[in-house]
Amino acid sequence: MKKKEDAVIFSSGYSANIGIVTSLLNRHDLILYDELSHASLVDGLTIHRKKALRFRHNDVENLSHMLQKYGNQPHRDVFVSVEGVYSMDGDIARLDKIVPVCKEHHAVVILDDAHGTGVMGEKGYGTAEHFDVEDGIDVAMGTFSKAFAVTGGFVCASKPLIDYLRFFARSYMFSAALSPMVLAAVDAALDIIEKEPHRRKQLAANIQYFTQKLNTSGFDIHTLTPIFALPVPEYMEIRKAAYQFHQRGIFLNAVEYPAVPRHLQRFRISLMSDHTQEDIDRLITAIEEVWASFKDKR
Repeated sequence: MKKKEDAVIFSSGYSANIGIVTSLLNRHDLILYDELSHASLVDGLTIHRKKALRFRHNDVENLSHMLQKYGNQPHRDVFVSVEGVYSMDGDIARLDKIVPVCKEHHAVVILDDAHGTGVMGEKGYGTAEHFDVEDGIDVAMGTFSKAFAVTGGFVCASKPLIDYLRFFARSYMFSAALSPMVLAAVDAALDIIEKEPHRRKQLAANIQYFTQKLNTSGFDIHTLTPIFALPVPEYMEIRKAAYQFHQRGIFLNAVEYPAVPRHLQRFRISLMSDHTQEDIDRLITAIEEVWASFKDKR
């Protein structure tokens, strides 16, 4: 799926990201990472005090400038870490522009495609397939807790690199293995991704339908992914709003402070291929009713 020589499986996606940054980078190396990268990457860099700099979200020009400034130094490898699909906003990394810039400066590309694997690309192979840059990805990481609907994480790369991770990634070496039942579910999910492309087509149709309905209701949403972020207005109390959705039999991820700054609190909606238009219509109605209930109280 990831067009790499080998893979190593971790107990979670969190531990996979920890294992990558703590084992691959030495004290001379530098990693440049998108400012909206997942907490697992940031935690790995912080705990182990790796040399790391953030670049502005999806800003290829800013990344290029930093590569020119900090790259090409003796005894230093430069790594660039991005996510295929960003989990809090549902937008995608412009890998068609990011990968060429990284290769120009001989940087190692790490792609966290937790939310893109199984969803993005014609075959569901992920965001790199979507942009046709699979050969430009050096380290492909993902989880089994999204499209696969179980637990665990994986890293795919060249065989020498994977062999190295098996011995030097402490979050792999000193953690428990996944159970046979979970691995059987992953194996079955791989078959489904390969043999049932109609699920991705239905998901794409649901994304388009929901986007249209949201924008008709007064939102301004444009996405290619099944993750929708609805910003919470300043007059809305997010916990009370979440309870209103709960009362209507609908679960949405309420993303509140301190996971995000107070002014960036939002509801995160994740569509599935199994959702029907009736499900989406019911959700739209609930959103309109909850938003209206807080507007009336201003």
